[in-house]
Amino acid sequence: MLIGVPPETDYDLRFSFLGIPVRVHPFFWLLSAILGWPLASQDPKLMLIWMAAVFVSILVHEMGHALVIRYYGWSPSVILYSFGGLATYNPGFRPVNSSYSRNGNTTLGQIAISFAGPAAGFLLALIVAASVIAAGYKLDLDLVIRTEAPPEPDLPPGTLVRLYTPLAFLANALLWINIYWGILNLVPVYPLDGGKISREICLAVNSREGLKASMIISLIASGCVALYAFKMGQPFLAIMFAMFGFSTYQQLSGGNRYGGGRPW
Repeated sequence: MLIGVPPETDYDLRFSFLGIPVRVHPFFWLLSAILGWPLASQDPKLMLIWMAAVFVSILVHEMGHALVIRYYGWSPSVILYSFGGLATYNPGFRPVNSSYSRNGNTTLGQIAISFAGPAAGFLLALIVAASVIAAGYKLDLDLVIRTEAPPEPDLPPGTLVRLYTPLAFLANALLWINIYWGILNLVPVYPLDGGKISREICLAVNSREGLKASMIISLIASGCVALYAFKMGQPFLAIMFAMFGFSTYQQLSGGNRYGGGRPW
């Protein structure tokens, strides 16, 4: 979801996952805590579980990008920071033209890299949902894990009640993040994955005006989502997409262009 690589700090968490270097910026934890702060009023443990779910989900998302990038022959790295993260790589220029002749730089290759992040999240959600169902619990359309309440005088037979166990909340958070955030990430808005997919499709249709067309689509889509989010009482989401729209407007009016090796 990021546009550029954040600066390194002395407090970065570094490790390697599946042979791919990962760096976690301190702001990642800060924003995750802010997003989960309402949960702290119910139970501090819920916020910690939420932060763990965000970490796992964003890591899986970026690893989806990174693994496809590696499939095409580049050496990716992953950074988790503020609103999400990025998987980036050095496109390389040696030997001459060897990197830019790879399938990863075709329209389908770029779309595959962009879509791999949300797809990895959807796969994780599918695994979690299958595990919940296999354990004998039920999922409703709102992705709230429920189970039948024990017989009580005040509850009719078959009443469904919310589970508040830590494990159930973790499963619910993983489902919510990977499904809803995954769908949101496919909206054709820069710098989301959907915006990058839109860019590649527009460029394939019209190489001269495709980038401009994708930015116009991004501007319209970001405005629509911001207005809808505001109407639905989601000010954070509305502000975020308004910022995306303003950034797209600046790029569109300034005539900026994207280069190769851009992050996901």
